[in-house]
Amino acid sequence: MPGFDGARCQQTTHSFSNGYVLYPPLAQCEDSVTSIEFATRMDTALIFYNGPSGSLANHQPRDFVSLALISGYPQVIVDHGSGNVTLYVDGKAVRVIVDRCQSSEFLSGSESVEDRRPCEASGSTLGRNKYLNVNHMLQMGGRYDVLEYPPGLTRRRFDGCIRNFIHNGELYDLHTSRHHPGENHRNGCPEEDSVCNTIQGQKCGPRGRCQMVVLGQSDVECTCDPGFRPSEPGSKKCDTKTSVRDLKSRSYMTWTLKNEMFNMLAKQEVSFQIRFRTRDPDGGILLHLPSNSQEFITLQIVNNHVELTYNLRDDTSSLFDHSLSLSSAPANNGQWHTVHVHRIGRWFQLKMDSGEGRYFNETFGSNKDSQFFYMKRDQIVAGARVSFDPSAYYNGKGLTQTCITDIRIDNMWFPMKSDENSISPAAILEHSPEVEHGCNRTDCLGVRCPAPDENYIAQVCYPLFDHYECRCPKGTQPYTGVSCQPIKFCTDPSPCKAGGRCIELVEKRTFRCDCPKGWIGPTCNQQASTVPEGAVFTAGVTPEVIIIIVVSVFAVLLIASLVFLLLWVVNRGSREKSILYDDQYDDIRENVMDHDEEGAGEEDQDCYDISRLQKPNSSMDRYQPLTAKLLGRSYTGDPPDVGDFIEDKLRDIDEDPTAPPHDNVMEFDFEGFGSDAGSLSSLNTASSDNDQEYNYLEDWGPKFAKLANMYNSGEEDL
Repeated sequence: MPGFDGARCQQTTHSFSNGYVLYPPLAQCEDSVTSIEFATRMDTALIFYNGPSGSLANHQPRDFVSLALISGYPQVIVDHGSGNVTLYVDGKAVRVIVDRCQSSEFLSGSESVEDRRPCEASGSTLGRNKYLNVNHMLQMGGRYDVLEYPPGLTRRRFDGCIRNFIHNGELYDLHTSRHHPGENHRNGCPEEDSVCNTIQGQKCGPRGRCQMVVLGQSDVECTCDPGFRPSEPGSKKCDTKTSVRDLKSRSYMTWTLKNEMFNMLAKQEVSFQIRFRTRDPDGGILLHLPSNSQEFITLQIVNNHVELTYNLRDDTSSLFDHSLSLSSAPANNGQWHTVHVHRIGRWFQLKMDSGEGRYFNETFGSNKDSQFFYMKRDQIVAGARVSFDPSAYYNGKGLTQTCITDIRIDNMWFPMKSDENSISPAAILEHSPEVEHGCNRTDCLGVRCPAPDENYIAQVCYPLFDHYECRCPKGTQPYTGVSCQPIKFCTDPSPCKAGGRCIELVEKRTFRCDCPKGWIGPTCNQQASTVPEGAVFTAGVTPEVIIIIVVSVFAVLLIASLVFLLLWVVNRGSREKSILYDDQYDDIRENVMDHDEEGAGEEDQDCYDISRLQKPNSSMDRYQPLTAKLLGRSYTGDPPDVGDFIEDKLRDIDEDPTAPPHDNVMEFDFEGFGSDAGSLSSLNTASSDNDQEYNYLEDWGPKFAKLANMYNSGEEDL
């Protein structure tokens, strides 16, 4: 799948625009190796940080590891140690190497002593702790918090692309979903994608992996998938399968490098790969690279596993063989395997297939080993040990039951047939005795699996490359011994989802799901689209869509017009109210104020009894009889004349003796100003010229009886 080029379909690249993203924390081991590749134009930025986040209590661990660019140079901080890019942790010691020190300079006359100061830094953490006590998310590209801890860590986020982040042999999957925590980041590398995928198509073809050499430039490096190569000289497109050769007894193949290829070889670095399948358990040579002296690099099958044996000669001119193996990964199981070896100086990396876990191993070699390897131009061998005296002949350690293909040195493919010599950029095939084309096997020819029990199904033969097995055929499962029985697919739990009905297809030894409405898929696991089956869509706007748009616009305009008309009618009716309409809030006279309006002269603005200002009801008539009963006037439906309306109102007020305003309206407990009596005792005086009856006070109850007697007794004394 494009973009997911890891062995486990991991996405190996990710880009940032001054952002960050969170990944699972780094696995902590006593011995750890971390490597990362990145491309950026920034000189200072944080690449990744794995350590505490949020507020820290005094007892919480403060361990962390970080990688940053500071003024253009990589900086690694592990607690209080520092270094750059590839982090190597060996217990307490910390070693950091940039680009494997490929460009380091050697002392004059030495092949092992080099000046690594520009590309390597080392140190040791304080105290006795050997492990990084970190259980926090790995923050890549920057940090999501702005804590002061750890001090001195740059807060600038990364802008660029990161790829191939590997920790302890595990390739991280850098893919993120839509809701993955982070900001200003995206899958892949847009600048690399724009260079690798052009209008003319993919630069590396359908079976090649494209990588940008320099950020922002058009140069790319193509790596073909195992088993594929370019079809033409000078082409980078991986569009042709590599030829497969079958090694028989005492067979081998030899090559001689072409001049252009030989001149490109670097004495300090080399990489090669081979793809094979074998049943040979021990001792066979997969690929042998000789040197001009006695040094060599050999890949072979030893004790069912792949082993790399090499000799680079130490500074004492002694020859000691070193080995690096994948002892936990079986290689002779008949399956196709791809082995890749990469060497820089005395560092070797050995990978098979996915290159993770047990399929990965590496060594940093001995300090005494030479870091130069002068590969010989000819006598490159695959399949067996071969001697040249002067012609090549078989000398043991031959592979049997083995097929090989896709041999490369420094990503240049080797010819597997003589007619490929002219188009191969790397070498010329010289010898291939006892080697057959293809990799055909007849493992099941003439094989009859044991007869099954009565009424049961027989096993069938499955070829497994120079081996076979009798297995139950598709749609069946083992019953007893060598007998098979049909798989009852529709038994509980049903494979059909969403309430679908499972139907057994006995003849085809499979099943079918009858999905309910709204569900589709082999197991009714997908919601159906509302589009009729077989509908064909064309690009552009169809007439039906245009009609829908026009009708929708017309409906919106019609609704808007009706709303506007309704508002206009309502507003017009409110403006044409009767001239007699009395709005109590539309009085602007300065001497008319609301009762609860401040400044009106009332002592109590909120709790005054407004009923005291109203007309007395009929219950007060017996205390102050009226000369005439006023009756309210009724009006007809016709609007009255304005003058008559005003005269009627004035007449009602003038003829009402109880209507305010009174001479003085005072609170009950207030004395003075408008009263002739200065106190209650003055009520007994004859200062008032008006006579008044006080008998009605007796009707107010016992509380006012004494007051009534006092008033009446005063009158009698007079």
